[in-house]
Amino acid sequence: MGGPQPVRPGFSLRGALRRLPCLLTLPALALLPGCSMVLPCASDAVVPPAWQGRNAWGPEADAARRRGELRDRRPDPRMAEWAAWGRQYLQDGDILLRLGEARTVVGLDFSRLAAHVSCSAFSHSGLAHWRDGTVWVYDTAKEGVRDQPFEVWLLDITDEIFAVHRLRPEYRDRIPAAVDYCRRAWLRQVPFDRHFAPDDDALYCVELTEKAYRHAGVELSEPIRICDLPNYHTKPLLRCTLKALSPIGMSNPVYVAGNDRFGLRASPKLELVYQTDAVAKAEAVCSRPAAPAR
Repeated sequence: MGGPQPVRPGFSLRGALRRLPCLLTLPALALLPGCSMVLPCASDAVVPPAWQGRNAWGPEADAARRRGELRDRRPDPRMAEWAAWGRQYLQDGDILLRLGEARTVVGLDFSRLAAHVSCSAFSHSGLAHWRDGTVWVYDTAKEGVRDQPFEVWLLDITDEIFAVHRLRPEYRDRIPAAVDYCRRAWLRQVPFDRHFAPDDDALYCVELTEKAYRHAGVELSEPIRICDLPNYHTKPLLRCTLKALSPIGMSNPVYVAGNDRFGLRASPKLELVYQTDAVAKAEAVCSRPAAPAR
């Protein structure tokens, strides 16, 4: 497309010095979801090495399991207990929130950063559904849309920060359509949204959850510009780096788990079914200003 071309200034020592803090935080780029520098998560231990780096919870892997060609391991003895808990308490369409464990090779913790910037205890969401007599969870990660057993999904939790929200009774007739939206996104293998863009070509975790219910006719929360998130301005070096070098637009509107003032947690169309004691402790230490401007 035609139009004005950006001015390309020549080298300036003063300008270079001003940009030095950004350059020194280049490792922060490894925080971007989907980056190849993200370390393996606990759930990666469930699948054999041949499936590492692939979507071990996509349709191809699902077919391999059904043929007996892919056999999962159970690295944590608590997994059977978690599966039983899910069967007892979880229902189709439940929204699961957790603080994840996305860490990078340079020691940076994206999950905690994402939770902090959005003034939330949570960094990740999924949508529960029943399948083959047990509970599975649709979500997205760097591999794309996944469908994991609940007990596998729960492996990637940090500090036991976990909560369950459920549609209020008057909206529950919309749940099948929301679950079907996730299933079709899984079958199409919609990629992870590394740009946090508002379109539907790729999806990040809370975006999948929100858009599944919007597709079903229920708007749970409103998107918020990244630069308007409550604690966005408390990380100046990272903010500078992201602006200069990442593909993420800081004015992009995003959906977040949030807290009791905005995001999924504040939705009047959801009710809190369960949360661990760790959630209240995490939210108590989080500064909670008024809902960010939209």
